[in-house]
Amino acid sequence: MKTSFELKLSHKALILVAVPLFFELAFVGTLSYLLGEAEAEAFRERHARAISAESSSLLKNFMDAGILLHLYKTTRSEAFLRRLQELRAQIPRQFRSLQIMVADSPREKIMVEKFAVSCRKAVRLLTDAERLIGDGSEAFHWAGSSTELAEVTEELVSGLRSFVKEQESNELLDTNAEGKTRLLIRNLLAAGVLLNIAIALALAFYFNRGTTSRLLVLVDNTKRLARGNELAPKLSGADEIALLDNVFHDMAEALDDAARRKQELVSMVTHDLRTPLTSIQSTLTLLDGGVLGDLPERASRKVAMALDSTARLISLINDLLDIEKLEAGLMKIDEKEQDLNPIVENSLNSVQAFADAASVKLDYQPGNFRVKADSDRLVQVLVNLLSNAVKFSDAASTVKIEAEAIENMLELRVIDQGRGIPEEHLSQVFERFAQVDPNNPVEKKGTGLGLPICKKIVEAHGGTIGVRSKPGQGSCFWFRVKLAGHV
Repeated sequence: MKTSFELKLSHKALILVAVPLFFELAFVGTLSYLLGEAEAEAFRERHARAISAESSSLLKNFMDAGILLHLYKTTRSEAFLRRLQELRAQIPRQFRSLQIMVADSPREKIMVEKFAVSCRKAVRLLTDAERLIGDGSEAFHWAGSSTELAEVTEELVSGLRSFVKEQESNELLDTNAEGKTRLLIRNLLAAGVLLNIAIALALAFYFNRGTTSRLLVLVDNTKRLARGNELAPKLSGADEIALLDNVFHDMAEALDDAARRKQELVSMVTHDLRTPLTSIQSTLTLLDGGVLGDLPERASRKVAMALDSTARLISLINDLLDIEKLEAGLMKIDEKEQDLNPIVENSLNSVQAFADAASVKLDYQPGNFRVKADSDRLVQVLVNLLSNAVKFSDAASTVKIEAEAIENMLELRVIDQGRGIPEEHLSQVFERFAQVDPNNPVEKKGTGLGLPICKKIVEAHGGTIGVRSKPGQGSCFWFRVKLAGHV
């Protein structure tokens, strides 16, 4: 698998963290700026509303003051006079408040200063008019003061009205601006969510293409290595995954080399050990049979022991060769459709002498079954299972062979009445060199390869093998092979 990604996993992890973090910081910064603008516009709107309200109140007080002055002149009521005096005292305070409000706006500050001049003049004229009315001055004095007051008041009222309208216009503009900013924030939030989803999907795609898919190749190579199959081509790049994949390829090469060396060892054992041992066995057989002359009793015992040891060694070598061939796929399995009975009978005949020596009876009820199998290899399996059953059976007990069709398979069972197998050892009986209980002083030693060979032969036939046993109740070794005529 080729890939253009050369970054290491640590760099990719940094990208996966840094890109969303950068986006989130930019997004939060933009939102903070827009929220600040919205708050500033809201403040300007409230400020314009306050200025407008204060200006309107001042305008109203001027108009009320003019009305109260005429009412006081007409009625000479003390109530009107007190109200007039309150307004006359309040108007300067309102102007000072208005001046404070517009202190940060040069243009509005200039306008309010102009109003202030008119305001002070109007307040002075109100005071003079109030005094003239209170003193009962001549009509022409009142008329002059009243005319001047009306002109000043009209000028002030006109200016205040224009100022109020301008503040209301500013308030409307600020309201519209605030609404636009809030709309922009909402749109930005929606766009941010969509962009966040897009970034997440893009990063997921990037990580999947650059990392996950490569990890899947690594997992597949792990399975291939476990099965002994050829690995997928090496991953390109310099990241940790590529380095690990290279290690797997190196391991596979090392295992292939080890397998080749093991095969060379097997060949060496075949040629350099088995052949001389066969010659030694033949010579010892001649000596034991007296062909080369009679031997003293002590020498005869030694020859018999040597012959037995040689036979065991040859058997071990043959077992090692068989299991190596089976694991390497070099042992040919010639499956043919044939009757089961001759296969079982040949197996029984092979172990009959061993069973007689152990005083163990062999029992088989012939059936009408045909199997698709290699008869020689099936005999090898049955002989191994029968030999084990006899070895671990008590004298005068019986070892049975049973056959039963199960769907499209034939199950063969070798049942003994021996001491059985502890539950904790059941899972190990088909492993190489496994012993039921290596610490048992009465254990009947073997090569530990018979059952693994049986397992390999049965699996090479496409079947399965297993065991059922309980201590003190004997054991049942079973295996299944294909019935003839079934796929």
